[in-house]
Amino acid sequence: KDLFLHSNNLTGILSTNIGKLDRLETLWLDKNKLTGSIPEELFSLARLNVLYLEDALLTGTISSSFGKLKNLEVLVLAKNGLHGSIPD
Repeated sequence: KDLFLHSNNLTGILSTNIGKLDRLETLWLDKNKLTGSIPEELFSLARLNVLYLEDALLTGTISSSFGKLKNLEVLVLAKNGLHGSIPD
């Protein structure tokens, strides 16, 4: 239910397989060297309530699909190349 992978020097894209972790509630991927954008599959994680992606080198637009994460209470996206606004 919790996945803590912060400061692990992870590289590459965030896999679309992230969406298969359907019991995930907490995800920490901050301080890594990921590339690309946040995959849409992440937004199928209905139980997710904490998401730390700070300083992960992600790029792209902040998806309107963040609105699907109804249980999300903590979201940290600072220090990335993301743009746009977070939906209500």
